[in-house]
Amino acid sequence: MNEPSPYSVWKHRKGGLYVVIGVATCSTNGDRDGVEKSVVYHSVHYDKLRYRELSEFLDGRFTQVTDGI
Repeated sequence: MNEPSPYSVWKHRKGGLYVVIGVATCSTNGDRDGVEKSVVYHSVHYDKLRYRELSEFLDGRFTQVTDGI
């Protein structure tokens, strides 16, 4: 699966909706090979920003509800 699009909406398998802000890499590591990307997303219920490694975000615990931009 491709990286999630900004403003796409995702649902966690335990419930809760999340809006993806974007995909990020650590600024101190840059874009070097092997650097894990992270998904930055907004929790609709808690009104908080969160992040999670991209591989974990896409491992099946989240399902896409709507497309982003």
